Amino acid sequence: MISGILASPGIAFGKALLLKEDEIVIDRKKISADKVEQEIERFLSGRTKASAQLEVIKTKAGETFGEEKEAIFEGHIMLLEDEELEQEIIALIKDKHMTADAAANEIIEGQAIALEELDDEYLKERAADVRDIGKRLLRNILGLAIIDLSAIQDEVILVAADLTPSETAQLNLNKVLGFITDAGGRTSHTSIMARSLELPAIVGTGSVTTQVKKRRLSGA
Repeated sequence: MISGILASPGIAFGKALLLKEDEIVIDRKKISADKVEQEIERFLSGRTKASAQLEVIKTKAGETFGEEKEAIFEGHIMLLEDEELEQEIIALIKDKHMTADAAANEIIEGQAIALEELDDEYLKERAADVRDIGKRLLRNILGLAIIDLSAIQDEVILVAADLTPSETAQLNLNKVLGFITDAGGRTSHTSIMARSLELPAIVGTGSVTTQVKKRRLSGA
């Protein structure tokens, strides 16, 4: 028996499709002084690519969910392009000789942890949005594939460790009949969008991905 948090009510029957992404491995080795500008460029280039992807997702979210949900991704873009965020990441590259991915991960994960430590449940759930942005930025810096969930062609129940708001916005709603995740909460933007779509969803199961091992959707 799998139990979790009911994020969006409904009943769905279909084959399980396990979402399996390439692991993000952070390079924590110190760089030499002559590599600093190269790492800064890696960060800026990765950010440009991530921002362009979010612009596409924002437009689709507006078409699918309306202006209110489109504003979620406008907020993602604003955070990604925030001048203070940029300065903090570049400072780590320059002053501590960190790689672009290590510097970006340290700053963004720090912001996510700070949100999780707040007493307000709604604000705690915003940590998932910050990590969504960070994950996209890191995958672009490292040149890792980003799975396109709009390309799913079979009717399935999507099973994942977690679904980010940007991934949920890309779901092919003609094929994805519902989803179930290890992580997540009822007030996350992912759960809110699932309810807007009347898409059955259970989150916070803790271990559903360990119980589904057959069909996989991979970013490799």
